[in-house]
Amino acid sequence: MAAVDLNELTANSTNLRMRKPRAYLAGPDVFLPDAFEVGTRKKEICKQYGIEGVYPLDANFDIDGHPLREQGYRCFDAMVDLMTSCDIAIANLTPFRGVSICLLYT
Repeated sequence: MAAVDLNELTANSTNLRMRKPRAYLAGPDVFLPDAFEVGTRKKEICKQYGIEGVYPLDANFDIDGHPLREQGYRCFDAMVDLMTSCDIAIANLTPFRGVSICLLYT
């Protein structure tokens, strides 16, 4: 088991008390035709509960003129950066293009 740095835990909890917790809003919603509107609505719901919602389409990264593989890497890196900037994740596990995660664990 890894050692816990109590100074880091204290600093992180103090920082969290001073700002709203950030929630990464994960799920297949980014592929919907109205993805930006869906993200805006989800972030508004989070705001009602004192949470800053962070939607994947909030990421700012450039893919223009890059080969397809490089576009994928840039997208991946941007999503990882967004996720690691958050305190929690709220994941929509609704089936989108296949078997639901729920079926995998039943």
